[in-house]
Amino acid sequence: MRYQVLPPGTILQTGDEFHHELSNTWRQTEIPGDHVIDGGTQYRRPITETKKDMTLRELQTSLPWTIHYAKDFRASPVAHKDFGHALLHVSKAAGKLAALVNDAEHGGCEFKTEDTDRYVADLVVCALRMANTCPGRTIDLQRAVIERIEGKNGVVL
Repeated sequence: MRYQVLPPGTILQTGDEFHHELSNTWRQTEIPGDHVIDGGTQYRRPITETKKDMTLRELQTSLPWTIHYAKDFRASPVAHKDFGHALLHVSKAAGKLAALVNDAEHGGCEFKTEDTDRYVADLVVCALRMANTCPGRTIDLQRAVIERIEGKNGVVL
């Protein structure tokens, strides 16, 4: 969970949830009226993030890419280097998922689902990256996925 430190002068309203540093407890303000933080004690409250559902197209067009690569990788004139690197990470994520299945089949244990979300998400992120770095063009991944589902299943979505 992420927290916001509340600076002096912040007004806590009755019912606000906050963390009191000295007592190391979460509390709700129970005082009548508002309380102004004086700066003697640090208060913080959880940051509640409301994330909207995004379409595949929205994810693709807003995909941040802040990952750093080695200087020689960036200097390479190969047009498909970013596409190929994303494909390498598809193999990596698929291998991690295959290991989870293999461990369940041969290890005599239940299928461990803790990491599946992460690796399946990696597959989608890599597909977004590949769509954005396809040599010579950008693939509209949302359109391509819909066309593929319709074509493979003989349906119209």
